[in-house]
Amino acid sequence: MRPRPATPAHPNAHVEHLQGLAGNRAVSEIFGTAPAPVVQRNDDPPGTAAAPPSGAQSLIDEFAAGGLLVRTVQTKHAIKEFENLQVSVEEALALAKAGNHSGLRKWTLANEGLIANFYKMGPNVHAMARYMAVLAQPSQVGDRFVAFHEKDASSGNLQEDTQLVGQQEAAEKIESLMVTLKEKQAETSGALENNEIQTLGFSPSAVTGLLYKAGGGFGGPKDWASAKADFQKVVNGVGALLDGGPGEYHVFTYVTDETSKKTTLQYLDTLSPQK
Repeated sequence: MRPRPATPAHPNAHVEHLQGLAGNRAVSEIFGTAPAPVVQRNDDPPGTAAAPPSGAQSLIDEFAAGGLLVRTVQTKHAIKEFENLQVSVEEALALAKAGNHSGLRKWTLANEGLIANFYKMGPNVHAMARYMAVLAQPSQVGDRFVAFHEKDASSGNLQEDTQLVGQQEAAEKIESLMVTLKEKQAETSGALENNEIQTLGFSPSAVTGLLYKAGGGFGGPKDWASAKADFQKVVNGVGALLDGGPGEYHVFTYVTDETSKKTTLQYLDTLSPQK
């Protein structure tokens, strides 16, 4: 996400809870999963369909139900997304002051019921397009959430009084935000302005998916076969950094139908760290 000047944290920066949300519901109940259709792999011949492995199907199901978090990255800096995962607010502020990755990450909440709009990703992006993104399951992030914004223009950076939000409260805020986004998407012909959810690190188990999408114009791989080596390099680096990490990273692309306002994840491949 693009950097912005720091803005003071205040209660109104968070999405309000919907009336009637049950505070004691389990996180898994809030996020839920919904059966998703088997999707065609991009490298399958027309008319055939390959069932994604169970781990990939779980991501497809969560995308269809409660949604996934998407963070586009510059390929050369992608490894940094897996550094400083468990830092405190104080440590993060010190890292940022020293010019390092603080651990603050700004994600887009994505769902099949929303037209995809990810920072600098997609065929309509011609300048400095990003063709790689990290996918995180909100239900697995842990107590690392910071803020929830309907529009990323209203977000800021870490402050000394920034507080981490627990997984249960975060689940309710994300559910509330999703309802708001879907209501506005129903009233809008095109993509909504990018929303933003901030985390200070995340549990390594939250990220088991990557997203590929070719950009417009020149530069960058134009198909998965050309992009795969770049993704494998990142997976290898993450495996070394996290001592293997989750072990597998499922790669997807996405297709949006702007008439139905539906976005579908399409499974491409599964990569494991190679030494």
